[in-house]
Amino acid sequence: MDKKIRVKIQQKRQIFIHNDLANAAFHFKERVDQKQKADDRHTIGLDMMGCIITLSFTNEARMNFLGYKLIDGWNEWQPVKAKVKAVAKALGISADFGSRPYSTIMEVKEFRDTFAHGKPIVVESTHEEITTQAELDRHNILQPEWMRFMTYEFVQKAHGDLEQIWTEMMGKANLSVFETMTQGGRSIQFIDYVND
Repeated sequence: MDKKIRVKIQQKRQIFIHNDLANAAFHFKERVDQKQKADDRHTIGLDMMGCIITLSFTNEARMNFLGYKLIDGWNEWQPVKAKVKAVAKALGISADFGSRPYSTIMEVKEFRDTFAHGKPIVVESTHEEITTQAELDRHNILQPEWMRFMTYEFVQKAHGDLEQIWTEMMGKANLSVFETMTQGGRSIQFIDYVND
């Protein structure tokens, strides 16, 4: 029978999910790149969808990480645009949402919100038109608005722009990559034996 012992246990964990999300987004981007190169259209749309949604999550998690590191009383529940502005201000960066790369943040967020708040879309209209069959075929009325993001070019732009923002912010924050990593440790110190 094992003797009971009294120990002092100290532990610390830092779980920084932004790295896991960034890895997932990169995984999807690599799949899209491979399929594009091989002209393989089988499920490439699902990989694009996964990449864009995960990029939006990655960006928000990165802003939460930087906010936690840089701003006392950080509020992770504020809207993503407010988060980016607050972090940028703390770093002395101008976040211009009217142009790239910052405008891309709002595009990936719009795409993410479409799926996070998924709801039916019903559009009804009646009108007459003089057209050709080819022009009618191009209307593609069953294509939802969010499909405009589902292109190889947008995936490349979104990934590149968000990585550019992260690299700039990390440089301004003077944080090493090691400081952004999930890590932890534990120590156990023996105190004495306990009598039953």
